[in-house]
Amino acid sequence: MIDSAIETLIRQHLTLTGDGNIVGNDNTVRVTKQTAGDYAVQIGEQHFTVTVEELRRVLSIEHSQVGVIGDNVTIHGGIHHHYNEPQAQTQANVPDIGALRDAVEKCSALLRQHKHTIANTGEHLPREVVEEIVAWAQDPPKEQNVAMLLDQAGMGKTVVMRDVLCVLEELGMVVLAIKADQQLSGISKYTDLPAQLQLPDSVESVITNLTTVAPVIILLDQIDALSLSLSHAQVALNIAIELLARLRLIPGVRILFSCRKFDYDSDPKLNAIEVKKRFSIPSLSEAEITEVLRKISIHFDILAPETRQLLRIPLHLDLFVRVLERSELKANISGINSLQALYHHLWLHVILRYGPDIPAESDREEVVRLFTDYMNDKRTTAVPHSVITASSNKHLQPAVRWLASAGILIQGATQWSFLHQTFFDYCYARHFVESGRCLSKAVVESDQGLFARSQLHQVIAYLREVQPDTYLHELNSLLATPNLRFHLRDLLLRWFGSLPNPTNSEHNIAKRMFFDPMQRPKLLHAIWGNSAWFAHLRDQLIGNLSAQDDQILDQQIIPYLGSLLDVVQSEIIHIIRPYLNRSEQWNQRLAWLLFHIRVWHTIEAVELLEQLVQSVPTLTLNNLFALPEIVRAYPQPGCRIIKRVFDSVLDECVRKREIETEGIASFVFISHELESLHGGSVESALEIASQVAPRYFVETMLSWLTHALTMFCDPPEDIYDYGFDSFATHWYDDIYTVRRAFVRSFIEALITIAQVEPPEFRKIASQLASLPGETPQLLITHVYRRLPHLYAQDACHFLLTDQRRLNLGDSQQYDSRKLIQAIVPHLSTNQRADPEAAILATFTGIWKPRDIVDLQWRGIRQLYLLQAIPVDLLTEQGRRILGELERKFPGERASDNPRITEGGFIDSPIPSDIARKMSNRDWLHALQKYQKGVRHREFLKGGAEQLARVLTELIKETPERFYLLLKRLPDTIDTPYVEAFLNGLAESDAPVEWLFNVVRRFALQPEREITRTISWALRKRVQDDIPDDMVILLEGYVRKAQGNDETRREQQERGLGDGYYNSDRGSALVTLMRIFDQRKDVERKWELIEYVAGDPSAVLRAGAIQELSHMLRVDRERAITLFENLLDGYAPILKSQHAQEFLHYAIHTHFSRMKGFVRALLESDDEPCQQRGAELACMAAVSPYIELTEEERAETRAMAEEAVRGSVACRRGVAHVYAVNVDKVPGVTYELAKLLDDEDEQVQNMLNSFLYHLQPDHIFTLRSFLEAYAASRAMRGKGLYEFTEYLWRYGQDDPQWALSVIDRILDNTYPVGDMRWGIGSDKLVRLTLNIYHDPTASSLRGEAMDVFDRLMECYPGEAQKVLRQWDDN
Repeated sequence: MIDSAIETLIRQHLTLTGDGNIVGNDNTVRVTKQTAGDYAVQIGEQHFTVTVEELRRVLSIEHSQVGVIGDNVTIHGGIHHHYNEPQAQTQANVPDIGALRDAVEKCSALLRQHKHTIANTGEHLPREVVEEIVAWAQDPPKEQNVAMLLDQAGMGKTVVMRDVLCVLEELGMVVLAIKADQQLSGISKYTDLPAQLQLPDSVESVITNLTTVAPVIILLDQIDALSLSLSHAQVALNIAIELLARLRLIPGVRILFSCRKFDYDSDPKLNAIEVKKRFSIPSLSEAEITEVLRKISIHFDILAPETRQLLRIPLHLDLFVRVLERSELKANISGINSLQALYHHLWLHVILRYGPDIPAESDREEVVRLFTDYMNDKRTTAVPHSVITASSNKHLQPAVRWLASAGILIQGATQWSFLHQTFFDYCYARHFVESGRCLSKAVVESDQGLFARSQLHQVIAYLREVQPDTYLHELNSLLATPNLRFHLRDLLLRWFGSLPNPTNSEHNIAKRMFFDPMQRPKLLHAIWGNSAWFAHLRDQLIGNLSAQDDQILDQQIIPYLGSLLDVVQSEIIHIIRPYLNRSEQWNQRLAWLLFHIRVWHTIEAVELLEQLVQSVPTLTLNNLFALPEIVRAYPQPGCRIIKRVFDSVLDECVRKREIETEGIASFVFISHELESLHGGSVESALEIASQVAPRYFVETMLSWLTHALTMFCDPPEDIYDYGFDSFATHWYDDIYTVRRAFVRSFIEALITIAQVEPPEFRKIASQLASLPGETPQLLITHVYRRLPHLYAQDACHFLLTDQRRLNLGDSQQYDSRKLIQAIVPHLSTNQRADPEAAILATFTGIWKPRDIVDLQWRGIRQLYLLQAIPVDLLTEQGRRILGELERKFPGERASDNPRITEGGFIDSPIPSDIARKMSNRDWLHALQKYQKGVRHREFLKGGAEQLARVLTELIKETPERFYLLLKRLPDTIDTPYVEAFLNGLAESDAPVEWLFNVVRRFALQPEREITRTISWALRKRVQDDIPDDMVILLEGYVRKAQGNDETRREQQERGLGDGYYNSDRGSALVTLMRIFDQRKDVERKWELIEYVAGDPSAVLRAGAIQELSHMLRVDRERAITLFENLLDGYAPILKSQHAQEFLHYAIHTHFSRMKGFVRALLESDDEPCQQRGAELACMAAVSPYIELTEEERAETRAMAEEAVRGSVACRRGVAHVYAVNVDKVPGVTYELAKLLDDEDEQVQNMLNSFLYHLQPDHIFTLRSFLEAYAASRAMRGKGLYEFTEYLWRYGQDDPQWALSVIDRILDNTYPVGDMRWGIGSDKLVRLTLNIYHDPTASSLRGEAMDVFDRLMECYPGEAQKVLRQWDDN
C-alpha cells in the first residue's frame, strides 16, 4: 500500500478526466509503465511505483466513494506518459473573475427563482436549518466540506436550498447553484456540462479560478431526481456524482446537495458518496402553521388533530391554503383531514375554478387527464414538452399555462410535472372511477408492481367516498382473490385497518376475517392500535378471551389488546380485570399488558397493577419502568406499589436469614438486595413520590422502615453506639444506588413536611427517634441541619436527650459535627452552653481500646465536636479544654470529607508541577526521603517508584542538569532512581556517553536488578556507536545461567512468546542483535544464535528463532539448520508465535524439511497449534509462490484435506487461510465450500471473513460459490449483513442472478446465529426494488415482484420501512 504522503501528491498532481483517463495537472508529472499493472510515477523530485488499482482508489473511490468512476478508469493507450509543456501566463489567458462570477450567478438563477411562498399568501417561512447550513458553509469543520440535506418528500428541501443561496449571496459569497432535476436531466457526457450549465469553461476550471479570490459554495439540488427511483437513465447521475468527486478536491470549495431519504438509502451510488455532515428539516411547528393560517383568517385551534398533523408537512400546508384562500370552505373544514381530502378540494376549488378569463373547464380537465394517462402508460412522473406542443394538443396550451400559474403544473427545462407525485395518484383514482372501470380486475391484470400501490390506495379510498356500494364490492373482491400480490394485499389490509370511522358494512367484513383462523392474525395486525375498530370488535374479543387456546391468546389477542392500552385504557382494563389471579399464566399476561402501558391516564390501570403486584411480588423487581409516571399521575397508589416492591426485598432478606446455617444476622443484605431494583426506574419513582406526595410517601415508607429496623438491627457495642444497621453506613460513598435514592427521597420529603406542617413533622420525628438503629437518628439530623433557622431548639433538645447522638456519622462524628455547626449560631446565649456542656460530659469514661496504642487518641472525639462550635461562642471553660486538646493533638482537625471510602491512582509523593520547581538540594533531600520500602501517610501517594517516573520525564527535558546531579548522589541510591536516570538519558538528546557512564557505574553492583533496564536503555540508543565494553557486558548477561524469570515463563501456557523481551537474558540478546544489525556484523549474530542453540533455556531459544526469521534472507540453509537445532528436544517451543512465523516463511523453499513440524502442529493436543498447522498446510497446498515438487504438492493437498476433515481447530485454520485468499488464489473457493455448513461458530466466522475480500467482478467469477454460500449455514450465522451489503452494491450488474441469490437466501433453513435474523434485509428489499425500476431489466419486473413478495413475508418490518419511504415518495 502507498503511504498517505504519496496519496496526497497523487491527488494534487493527477486528475481523473470525464472520459476515464488519468492526466497530470502540471509539467512536473511523468507516468510510465514499468511492469504489468505497475507504473513509475515522477512528481517533481519524488519517484515512486503505484498500481492502477491504487490510482483508482486514491483518485476516486476513497474520496468520492463513487465506484462507477473507478470501474471506468483507463490509462491512455495502455501506457500513459503525459507531459504538459510549460505555458507562460499572458494577459490573454488570465481569467476574468467578474465574468466568471456573472456566469455562476446566471447558472444559479433557476434555483434563486424557485417559488418559496405558501400558495398565494406571499408568506415565506424561514427555517432554522438555513442558519445552520449557512454557518457550516462559512466555516466548515476540517474534512467536512461536503454536506447533505436529507429528508422525506414534501418537506421543502428546494425552498431551503433556495434560501441558503440567497443568504450566502447577500453575505457576498460565491455560490454555484444547480437544480439537478432540470439542469442535469438528459445530459449524456461529462464534457457537455459547461454548455448545459452555460458556463464559459469546465466546471472545475471555473470554480478553481474563483477560489483564488474567495471560497466557493456549490449547491446541488434534487440529485435524487437522477436516481434509480425516478430516472430511466443513470448517465446523468454518474455525471453528477463525478462532478461532486472532482469539486470536493478543490481547496476552498464547500458542497451541499439535497436528496430524499428514500433515494439515498436505496441507491448504492448515492449512498456511496462520502458525507460527514447531514442536515434535516423539522416538521412545521404549531406557531409556523398558525402564522400562515392567519393570512387566510383560519385559527389553528379549530382544526381537528388529524388536520393539524397533516399540515406539519410544508407541501400539505401549501395545498391547504390554496384550497381555502378563495373557497367557501372556511366555515366547514373538519373534513379536510387527509391528503386525499386536500386534493379533492383542490380539484373542485382550484382546477375547476370558475372565472371569466380562465380557460374552459373541459380543457383544464383534459390537460390533467392527458398528463395522467401519459404518466400511467409510461410509468414516469413527467410529461415531455413535445406532448403539449403536438398539433393535436395545441388547443390545450392556454389551459396548461393557466394550470401552471395556479401551481398545479410545474414546468422544467424539457418536461412538465404535477405539483407532486401524489397528485398524479389522486388524478388517476378520480379518472379511474369516473371511467367506470373495475378496480379488482385492473389490479389483478396489471403487473401489480410498486406503481400500483399508490393507485390502489387512492382508487379504493376515492371509491369509499363517492361510491360506497362499488367500494364494498371491490374491497371484498380484492381481499378474496388469490391472485393479488402479497405487498398489495398487505397495503390494502393496512389501509383498511387504519380507517378512522369504519362503517357497519366494513365491520361485517372484519368480523368474518376475525373468525377465520388464517385471516385473524393479519386483521389484528392491520387494525393494531386503532380504537375505532376496537369499538366494533369489542364483543368478539371479550367472547374469545376464555375460549381461545393459549397460543392464539399469547400471539394474537393479548398483543392486540396491548396496542390499544394507551388509547382506550379504561375499556381494556375493564375487559382484563376479571382474569386477575385466575391462573399464574393469566397473571403473567396481565403483567405483560400493564408493563407495556406508556401513558397511565386511568386510575383503573394503576389499581389493577397494584393488585397484581400484591398477588405476584416477583413481577415487581425488574419490569417497573413506568413506575415514575405512575407515581407522578397517581401518587398514593404509586407509593403503595413502591412499598410493595420494597416489601418483596425485605421478604427475600428474611428468607435468606432463615436459611443461615450459622445463625448470623444478615441485615446487610437489605441494601444489597435493594440493588436488584436498580435500572428499573425505582430510583426516579422514589424521588418523584417525595416531591408530589411527601407526607403520604413518608407515612407509607415509614412503616416499611420500622419493620426492617425492628427485624434487622445488631445490638449496641457500647454506650455511644446505636447498633449496626445496613442503612447507617456509607451514606456519602454511593455504594448502593437504590438505598441512596430511598434515603435522599425520605429526607427531602421530611424537609417538605417540616416546612409546611411542623406539627406533623414533630410527630414523625418522635416516631423515628424511638426506632432502633442509627438510620432514624441520621434522618432527623439531616432535616435539622437543613432547617436550623426553624428547628434549632428542637435539634438542641434532640442532641441533649441521648449522648449517642453526639457520635453520628461514618467518620469523626461527621453528622453530629455538622448538626452542631448548623444550629449553634441560631441558639440563644444561654442555650449555646448546653451543647458544649454535653460534649464535655460525653466520652469521659474509660473507652475500651483495641490495643495500648489507641489510648493516645483519648479525647479526640471531644476535640472534633468542640471545633464545630465557633471559638467566640464557646464558654471560657470550653476554650480552655479546646486549647488543651489542640496541644495534645497538634494540627489535628476533623475532615470535611464525609466519605470513608476513596479510590484512585497512586501518584507521585511530589506532583510533577512542584518537582519542576525543585532545586538540586530539594532533589537530594527528596531522593533520600522517599525510599522504595518506606510507607507514607498520604492516601494515594506513592514512594520511590512513583517519584522516579516524574524524575524520568524531567531528565529527558534537562539531561545535563540531572546528569551532574547524579554525580552528587551516593552509589546506594534507590534502584528506581537509577532506572530513572538510565531511561531518561536513553530517551533524551544527551550525549550517549553519559548513558554509558551511568551503566558503568551501576551495572556491576550485584544487589541491583537492573539488567533488563540497562538492555532496554542501550537498545534505545543503538543507532549510536555502542562501545565494546557495553557489548561485552551484554554478552555476559546472555551467557549467565538461566534465571527464575525464564523458568516462570516456561511454566506459563504461552510464556515463551514474550519471555524473550521480558527476561534479563532475553532482553540482552535482543539488544545485542540490534547492535550487530547497526554494525552490519551478521556473523556475530550467527554466533550468538549458535550459542543459544546449546543453551537449555526454551525462552532464549524461542527468541533466537524470532531472530532467525529475519536471517532467512541472509542464508536460508543455515537459518533452517539452526531452527532444527533450536527445536531439537524442545518441542514446546513449536507452540510459540516465533516458531510458527519461521515455519510460515521457511516452507516456501524448504517444505520437505518443515513438513514434520507442520505435521506436529496438526497432531498437537493444543487447539491453537492445530489451527496454525492447518493454516500452514493449506497455505502450502494453494500458494503458487511455494516451491514444491509434484510429490510434495500432492502431500500438501493431502494434509490440507486431512485438516478439512479434522478437528474443529483444524477447520478454523482451513477457513481462515482459504477465506482471505478468495481474491488471490484461483480455485480456493472449491476448498472453502467444503466448510460452508460447518457447525462450529468460529469456523463460520473465519469463513465469513471472505466477504471482506470480495470484488465487484466476483459476481461473475465466483458466482457458483456465492450461490452455495447463500444457501449455507455460515451465511445464516453472522454473514448476512456483509453479504447483503455486497449484493446491494454490485448485484444490479447481473440482476437476474441477484434475484436468484436472494431466493436462495430466503430458502435457507439453517438455524439463525447470534445476529438478529433480518439484519441487512433492508438491503435485499432495496436491491429488489432497484432491479424492478431498472429500465435495462424491465423483463425481470415480474420476477423482481415475486422476490419482493417473499421478502415482505419474511421481513415484514424491514420491508414495511422501505415501503413507507416509497409510498411517501
